[in-house]
Amino acid sequence: MTHTGGRFARLRPASRLTRGTRVTGMIFLVLGALPLAGCGALGLGGNDSPRPAVEPALESPATTRAAAEMALGTAPTEPYWPYRLAELDVAADSVDSAISHLKQSLAVEATYAPALSLLSRLYYEAGRHDEAIALLQPYVDANATAPDAIRASLALHLEASGDYERASQTLSACNGDAPEVLAARALVALRLNDAKNTLSSAKAALDHDPKNAAYHNNYGLALLCAGRPADARDAFQAALAIDNRLASALYNMAVVETFYFCDDAEGKRWFARYKELASADPDNLMGRFDPRVTTSGPR
Repeated sequence: MTHTGGRFARLRPASRLTRGTRVTGMIFLVLGALPLAGCGALGLGGNDSPRPAVEPALESPATTRAAAEMALGTAPTEPYWPYRLAELDVAADSVDSAISHLKQSLAVEATYAPALSLLSRLYYEAGRHDEAIALLQPYVDANATAPDAIRASLALHLEASGDYERASQTLSACNGDAPEVLAARALVALRLNDAKNTLSSAKAALDHDPKNAAYHNNYGLALLCAGRPADARDAFQAALAIDNRLASALYNMAVVETFYFCDDAEGKRWFARYKELASADPDNLMGRFDPRVTTSGPR
């Protein structure tokens, strides 16, 4: 998992699009993994239980957990406290415990958006897309004012399960233009071979957050799909200027240099750097290069 600007980012292969005789795989980043809905701005009337005015003192994870557990014991009908424990579980890499606490929160209030959102994110990272769709679809169907963050989460699970049309329909109901929503729109448009909307959505996300390396990477991929490999290379390099260990941008540089600028030596060097960080290989570069790629890449 790569971290960019405080958000989770997940490596995902983008769709294969033909450009002449060349078919590209590349790597697209899904941000937010997934975008999270907060309590304060949901606008769900009685369904958005606010964060309690007084929280446990943030002295240490242990005292915070103890205070949250005590609060849960005294307020068992408040969905926030098991949600808060799930947040602490995630921080401690205790995913199974986090999922259990989130289910506990939703047992108290099935429409508690923060718990739905965080559980969706954990399901996404675990590849449990069918469970996430079963969780989120009824909520979205029953709530005309469902937060865009949850609609975007549902769309990304639908995309991951291969249901691109439903993913697109879900995103069409989003009212805002948060960068995470725009990034989701770019990915779904890419899956639907819609180069124009891929480019416009990726560019809009980047305009919202120009210091985000992952958005530069995604914009580069959109440029490549629009037949602009030189501009795509510039975008991947811009991503690496912000984060020189962004694995997706390293991989995409290897693809561009190898297949679009016909420079196997340069592509191999970029691929060597990528292999130090990740293993996904949607373009089968390993099959093209010597499997023992060890050459130090550009710095």
